Amino acid sequence: MATRSALLWLVTSIAVLASSGTAGAQPWTGERWVRGRAHRVGGSAAFFGREGGNLIDPGNGEQWAFSPSFEGRFRLVDENAFHRDAFILDLDVAWRSVGAWGDADSFRVGNPYVGLRLGWRAPRWRLRFGAGTTAPLSNAFEDGGADRRAWQLGQALHGAWDPWLLEPEVQPLVLRGDFELHGRYFQVGFDASLGVVFPLRRAGGGDTEYVFQTGAFGAATPIPELALGGRFQLVFASDWRVGFGGDDEAQLALIPFVRVQLEPAFFELALVMNLDDPYGFAFDDGVYAVLLKAGGRF
Repeated sequence: MATRSALLWLVTSIAVLASSGTAGAQPWTGERWVRGRAHRVGGSAAFFGREGGNLIDPGNGEQWAFSPSFEGRFRLVDENAFHRDAFILDLDVAWRSVGAWGDADSFRVGNPYVGLRLGWRAPRWRLRFGAGTTAPLSNAFEDGGADRRAWQLGQALHGAWDPWLLEPEVQPLVLRGDFELHGRYFQVGFDASLGVVFPLRRAGGGDTEYVFQTGAFGAATPIPELALGGRFQLVFASDWRVGFGGDDEAQLALIPFVRVQLEPAFFELALVMNLDDPYGFAFDDGVYAVLLKAGGRF
């Protein structure tokens, strides 16, 4: 019975990905622990707009960007589905896109991600480790200058998190780990990833790139249905070709958020604030994003 359920959710996830024209993973801000709701799907949209130029497109008198996303987690194995502690195995899927409008317009669909994470869950904490990769769908496009700016803006809207989702001509191997702890009136969590990113250049050549990212979040939960908190994250990329302009750079971002968790649905509003170069300070000449997320757990 458990095998049949796992296969059903696997087929469902593939169907959702196949039918979604736009989708992506978001920086993690936690979730309410509820027994028996192991599967999670969600969609999100990140918005940015500014009159006048920004660091990515300084000569543009007006810049707008929109990044729709999809993400899903499907529990393939739960050793004791109705007990308090259990070994778990999760299937992660994600897809992210970006559209940019200004002096030149562009819309690009990113690379769909699939990965596995195994770990242990308890009523108050969860620990997981895993790996994943993307399908290089972005290689289907021939990119010009406007498209390059769109890829850069798309990464900036998410504080550079999981940049391989919106980076053309790459094939990553991503190693991940995450930990989450729940108390009666708080949630805290930590996650980190290492991406070894191989080139898939149309012209051939290119160097293997490395991306390390880590983040931590905390939230107050005055009632179980409400979380008020923030996330701080760092992304370092060695010789990142598009998003970081070919320089060795580290991007810092702060993400305050409010999440409403009315089981089985959840809704989240967040502000993605880049803090330094290469994407600049959010409300100076840099890039920020208003992020809306909604989904459900089953």
